[in-house]
Amino acid sequence: MASIKLIDGLNLDFTPNPVSSFEKYLVTPGIEFVPAAAFAASWTKKLSEVGTEAVTAGLSFKQKVELGSGVPELTVTAGVRARTAVFAKAGKDIFAGEFLGDEVKTPAGKAYVSFGFEARLGAGVSESVNDLTFGVDANGTLQADCYALCDQSDTLAKAVQGVLENFIIAGDLNDLKAMPVGSIFSAAGKGSFKVSGGLSVDFGPNPMALPTPPGVLPAKLKAGGSAGISASVKVSGEYQIRARKTAEGVVRLGYHKRRASEVNVEVSASAGVDLTVGKTSLIEKLMQSIVPDEDFQETMDQLSGDGLSNDARKAIDDALAASIDRSLSVSLTAAFNRLKSGDAAFLWDIELDRLKADGRDAVNAALDGNLVPLTSMEEHLPEGITLRKSVFQEVRRKKTTIKVNLLGILNYISVSELIVKGRVLFEPLTGTLVVTDAATANTISAVTKPLEADGEKLRQLMAQCVLVTASYRAANASGPLTLSSGQTFFEFHRKTKRDQMKDYLDAVQGMGLITKEEKTTMLDRPDYGPSTILLEADYDDALCARLFLDAKGKPRKMDEYESAGRLAIRALTEDDDDQSYRSIPMTNDTLWKKMRAAGQPGIGATLPPALRNDVSKLGAIIADYSVIVWWAKTMQETGKEVEKMRAFLKANPNVDLRHDNSFKRLRNELADHLGKVAKDTKTQFGEPWGLLAMANVVKGEATVSALINAREFTLDVKTERALGSAA
Repeated sequence: MASIKLIDGLNLDFTPNPVSSFEKYLVTPGIEFVPAAAFAASWTKKLSEVGTEAVTAGLSFKQKVELGSGVPELTVTAGVRARTAVFAKAGKDIFAGEFLGDEVKTPAGKAYVSFGFEARLGAGVSESVNDLTFGVDANGTLQADCYALCDQSDTLAKAVQGVLENFIIAGDLNDLKAMPVGSIFSAAGKGSFKVSGGLSVDFGPNPMALPTPPGVLPAKLKAGGSAGISASVKVSGEYQIRARKTAEGVVRLGYHKRRASEVNVEVSASAGVDLTVGKTSLIEKLMQSIVPDEDFQETMDQLSGDGLSNDARKAIDDALAASIDRSLSVSLTAAFNRLKSGDAAFLWDIELDRLKADGRDAVNAALDGNLVPLTSMEEHLPEGITLRKSVFQEVRRKKTTIKVNLLGILNYISVSELIVKGRVLFEPLTGTLVVTDAATANTISAVTKPLEADGEKLRQLMAQCVLVTASYRAANASGPLTLSSGQTFFEFHRKTKRDQMKDYLDAVQGMGLITKEEKTTMLDRPDYGPSTILLEADYDDALCARLFLDAKGKPRKMDEYESAGRLAIRALTEDDDDQSYRSIPMTNDTLWKKMRAAGQPGIGATLPPALRNDVSKLGAIIADYSVIVWWAKTMQETGKEVEKMRAFLKANPNVDLRHDNSFKRLRNELADHLGKVAKDTKTQFGEPWGLLAMANVVKGEATVSALINAREFTLDVKTERALGSAA
């Protein structure tokens, strides 16, 4: 029988309750604690009278202590101070500040008294099934705490004796049953736990033109569709498992994220079908989402016949699977980062006496860091288990959309033709799919990873494609499209400082998705850990036309574009102490006119001395001026080409586009012009400035969205407009 002793002044012996964890799991013969002087001096005081200092001084382990199920799993080093606390203030949340989760408030007239310790796991101990490791990493540390609910009139002596005699480490179902009503056990550490369940992804086609002459009859597409996915997920980071005995026979079990900590999510998803070589299961799901129903069977016949080799089909399936894995990982990471005070990642109420074999197995697995039995059955949980909260539910509600960039689709009569003659890649940061011709794929693919698109190269290509696509769509050079085309910016920072996050949020504010006050609230910390940003703006045929033509169908004037570009620079710099000088020419019409009259070589002479005499500031203003004027000139000249094509089609409504030489000539002239545009596209246009400038032309009527995923928070916002407005 185990023994507990308090020595050095108190000289007390306790006998653990037969069902306590000190009796069940203690490998060493007993435990001796050395009380701090302040703790011993408060021993006979009522809990309502005990000061914080006396309690936190607490008890220290005199010798090394080992706990485990037959073999040592946890080791407490000699001299380690136990974590003791008294929560006697009514209404106080005893878990506030450390972990996110349901509030546990001290009832009036009561006090929570806790005892806990930090223990180290042995090497490899978490790789096997153990009752006391809770998924914490091998060689890591586990903080185990037990909270007892006492009367405020109880003495510290009575409360501590009670919590020590009834100390429960909730390692299995029997431990949950042994917990006194009102008590709480928590285990916290850095490790990983497993979840799985049914999710879905939406494929969203993004038809884009390359800077080559488009086809006359572009491929038919539909707006997308969903694919059911079974996802196996490993979640790594700092977390807490908490078990609270809310009533006799009832336990609330939760998994909780440490506040402002990083979470790593690894997803291995399957469509639930055979993915062996020769099958086209994932291709089929993609085609069902983006190809019209009447063309689906013909499309699959083309892809499943001699058009694709087994190796090609496998490469496409692998790229699709990787895209799904990454996209779901982004969505789940965002869901974890969206958790706030009062939220649990997973939370269940468990009626212990109602559990049958499947429920008992599921609960025991959850206590070992394996939530698969519970999360895979969320829709039909075992008897006695009620789901309260789940990150999986959040992901299902928000949905996961995989953007399918169909680069060059305007040059092909079908998606299958583009796939057969091209390649399917995925962008590893966002999970975006890229379907494009072979030459373009070779240009943007990562050198050492043939299924991946190089993010930087893809971003620059997409910037070119946005201008080209909008031009072709505005000119009706390939006939009308029923789907919008998107302009995208994405970026990743391994470590994100405040000024980098501010750049992100400036862009989001400039898109009209958050207010200045909301931005300020999110900029209240110096470091944000790893982060990603994804900005998007979508344009249908009507909006593409409005990018180039005014309400009368005439090309927009240069000053309209310059105003839109200046407004974008202003949005990105005005609230930045280090960059606010760049807003001066953007807000001063008189100064801008002087700059335009002087031209780039003479800009310095038009600026105030503080700007023209500072080389770096002068250089930045000249760069802003140059990209705005380049873009404005490009848009206006393209508008003239668009106007010519639209005028021809309006005057010749019944023309045979396949054979009419006049149409071919105009289309080739437009293609030649757009080829030069693509070649001259400035790097800045692929950054947030280009996205904001384009959106400003149509005065906020584009569909815009922003996703920022950071350690401190996730921002996921979108604004809609009714697509198809008259140009």
